Amino acid sequence: MQITHDKKLLIATGRSRKAAQWHNREMLWSEFLDKLARPTRTRETAAEYAAMGKAERDDVKDIGGFVGGYLKNGRRSNAGVVNRCLVCLDADNADAALVDDLDMTFINAYALYSTHSHTPEKMRLRLIIPLSRTVTPDEYAAISRRIADGLTLARFDPTTFEPARLMYWPSAPEDGEYVFRYADEPFLDPDAVLATYPDWTDASLWPTTKPLEAKMRRTVSKQEDPLEKRGIIGAFCRAHGIADVLEHILADRYAPTAQDDRYTFAGGSTTGGLVVYDDK
Repeated sequence: MQITHDKKLLIATGRSRKAAQWHNREMLWSEFLDKLARPTRTRETAAEYAAMGKAERDDVKDIGGFVGGYLKNGRRSNAGVVNRCLVCLDADNADAALVDDLDMTFINAYALYSTHSHTPEKMRLRLIIPLSRTVTPDEYAAISRRIADGLTLARFDPTTFEPARLMYWPSAPEDGEYVFRYADEPFLDPDAVLATYPDWTDASLWPTTKPLEAKMRRTVSKQEDPLEKRGIIGAFCRAHGIADVLEHILADRYAPTAQDDRYTFAGGSTTGGLVVYDDK
């Protein structure tokens, strides 16, 4: 594919979502676009795919994938992400207006392609944005959320901002619609996005969605009440609240912020990333 704005990317690829080892590799943005332009057609119809259970759907669409950055020792985990060169966002609640919004408001390079579950009636699109420099995982979290917020945060999967998130290479049912488009424009300057925050390192300023907040609270609510745990763990929890532990026992590791329910890890690069629920 011939484009004006091109650059080498360093990404990690894997043959399957279950791959234990991922391979860091260089690829031109133009080569990446070429790959996105040619989806794999699987053997089932769109109706047959929709009728499958989740496990079967996961197997069908797993034709390998990529992480938009470099993985330390080829291990796909959030702790193993060294840097990111691509912002990858899953718009699971996409609509036709998303394309119009990109055309009218986004002035940088991007690629947009449909995922295996996409149908004209229920659009599911993946947005890929190349960056002019690599960014740290913390920078990535702030940048990806700001971009999604500018395109209406509710359109995007609340978990799409994870640095180690894998994205499948494009595929579609044998009769399914496949959407692909791209913009040949300058790469996005991550520093310009970070500058839109008063302090990008303050995680409490990052855009979030009500579904994600609700999911986090549901996860917390499903946990056993620490005050009712048996043995030494329960005894410790009954004797010390989380705030007490953070401000006294772990005072060298965590620092309080202006918000009572948020603390900053001393060894990290962001602030307010630890959230306390109900002081338990």
